[in-house]
Order: sequence, then C-alpha cells, then structure tokens
Amino acid sequence: MEATVSSTIVYAEKAGRNVRRFSADGAIARKAAFLQWLSIVVAMGIAVFFAAYFGLVGRIWRDDSSHMSSVIAALVVGTAAYIGWLCWRVPDAGSRGDSLAEVSEIEDAAEWGGIAADLCPAIGLAGTIYGLAQQAAALKEGGDVLALLGTALFSTLSGVTGFAIVLILSHVLNSSLRRARRHA
Repeated sequence: MEATVSSTIVYAEKAGRNVRRFSADGAIARKAAFLQWLSIVVAMGIAVFFAAYFGLVGRIWRDDSSHMSSVIAALVVGTAAYIGWLCWRVPDAGSRGDSLAEVSEIEDAAEWGGIAADLCPAIGLAGTIYGLAQQAAALKEGGDVLALLGTALFSTLSGVTGFAIVLILSHVLNSSLRRARRHA
C-alpha cells in the first residue's frame, strides 16, 4: 500500500512540475485574450447546436432563396477564426522584447474585424432586398407572397446576428490589444 501511495505522490509531483513548466513557458495558461475568444466561440457553438436541433438552421437554409444567410455565416466563421488567431498572437503582460511592434502589427490586422462587422448587415440588406423583390414578383403573378417573406426576414436576422457576433469578438481582441499596449 505504501508503494502505491509513494508512487502516486511522485507522479503528482512530476505532474505539478510539468504544469508549472507549461504555464511558465507561456502556453495557454497566460493567453487571456484567446481564452475569452474561445469561451465566446464555444457559447456560439452551443447556440448553433440548439438552433440546428430545433430546426432553425434547416428552416433558414430552406426558406432563404437568396442564400445570403449562408454567405453571412461563412463570413462570420472565417472572421471568428481569424480573430482567434490574432487573439492567440496577443503578447502577454509578462512577455518582453518586441511586444510593442507585435501589438502594432496585430492592431493593423485587427481592422478586418470592423470591416467584417460592417459587411454583415450590408449583405443581410442585399438578401432582404432580393426577398422583397421576389415578393413583388409573386404578388404580380398572384403567387404565395408570405412564403417569400422568409428570405427577407432571415437575411436581415442573419446580418444583424453576424454583426453582433463579429463586433463582440473584435471588442475582445481590441481590449486585449489595449491592455497589451499598456503593459508593453
């Protein structure tokens, strides 16, 4: 029994040294910007899972004939991945060296977040206009006008939601960059 306890203690001490070394090397333990980004992305993933589970994603795919919602989704996913990469590159408060130059470089790259946030509602508006034009054509022909309302509404909803998500992720990155600049 003593051999088991002593080997467990030795193993725990080795694991403790490895965790301290992992943290001291500057890996994920000090990446506050990346962890904030990751928590938001995980929450978004859970929301998308439940939206798909309850059929909202399928309904948007089926009813949005302009497919602008898909374009917005691709823009949001790509921008989220890019912002995550930039968050990983943000220098930590304890790092020394070229951190001010690196912060300036990341700030220049971070402008894409604002551009993508502005693009989301514009793309959603294009889908809304397409949906309203389809409704006008259906009204002229005596077709089902309300069936085409989904295109207009889902494009608008996707644009506004994409704007909010990208804006929040950009805020996480920009606030981390301001913090890094203060500590550089």
